[in-house]
Amino acid sequence: MPLALGLGGDRSGRIVMKRYLFFLLLLAPLFSPLAGCERKAAEPLLIRFGHAPHDHHAALYIAALNPDYFRDNGGVFLRERTFKSDYELIADGRVIARLQIVPDEGGIRLIRRLAEKQVDLAYGGVPAILALIDQGSEVRILLPLMGEGAGLIVDRDLPADSWDTFVEYIQKSPVPVRIGYRIGVSVQNIAFEAALRSAGLSYSRRVDDHAAQVMLLNLHGSDRLFAALKSGLIDGFVINQPLVTMAEVQQVGRLLVNLRDLPPAGSWVGAPCCALAGDESFVRRHPREVAALLSLLKRANDYLNEYPEPSAVQVASWLEIDPEIERKSLP
Repeated sequence: MPLALGLGGDRSGRIVMKRYLFFLLLLAPLFSPLAGCERKAAEPLLIRFGHAPHDHHAALYIAALNPDYFRDNGGVFLRERTFKSDYELIADGRVIARLQIVPDEGGIRLIRRLAEKQVDLAYGGVPAILALIDQGSEVRILLPLMGEGAGLIVDRDLPADSWDTFVEYIQKSPVPVRIGYRIGVSVQNIAFEAALRSAGLSYSRRVDDHAAQVMLLNLHGSDRLFAALKSGLIDGFVINQPLVTMAEVQQVGRLLVNLRDLPPAGSWVGAPCCALAGDESFVRRHPREVAALLSLLKRANDYLNEYPEPSAVQVASWLEIDPEIERKSLP
């Protein structure tokens, strides 16, 4: 019994003990990586999920805020670790992934982060996603999210009350009418510019192009749009919900027309706005976890349509805005 000898007081016992300890020290580096591998294998997959903090991405908030409902209706749900940022994705009673929620600006910026592999999945505007796909990016649309949900806000004193009278106002204006954008690429921008072309109006994104009838200005953010309209720097802006409703509630401007009603007639009814996109290599490596999350978000979208009143309250709480804004915005 070498170990018993090691506990004795004679010299031979001390030698055996030293040899035993030396043997363990030699083996320690061999066992440590194995232990590390076991710990790593036990850790659930991390999914980095990008979104923009507005109600076009409300399905994510509804999924996060109603774990009991989705556990009982489908068996796939999110369990909160840290509000708004860290969740466990649970399916069949097991944690299959960790969901890290990453907020950012919408449009091309959010999808570019996906293309650069800073996130694994992301909500974003369909035009921005298609633009990166055309450039050869490994970004793919996984799930359509919603359509429409945008409008043209104009100065409260602007003498027009419809698209037709707005066109007449532009035609008679001695200077370019200035319309702001929140981001450079969006479905709202595309719809508005198509309507301008349909009306035979010229437009430009150059501030020094005074020959254009409409000047389009990317102000890089909704806060700047609101401030620019209040100060008279622009005559209106194109924006998505809930910012359309917020502009009216805060008396920044008034809704002239929903973009779904712009010409060419019928072109923008049901037009896709946002979708869920994914890094193709990530999706191929983790099909089970991604499929479970997609099924949950699909059911969350259904929940929004079936329960509009509690949804409006919950989405407002996530976005930290007045629930009345969401009651008007979500439909």
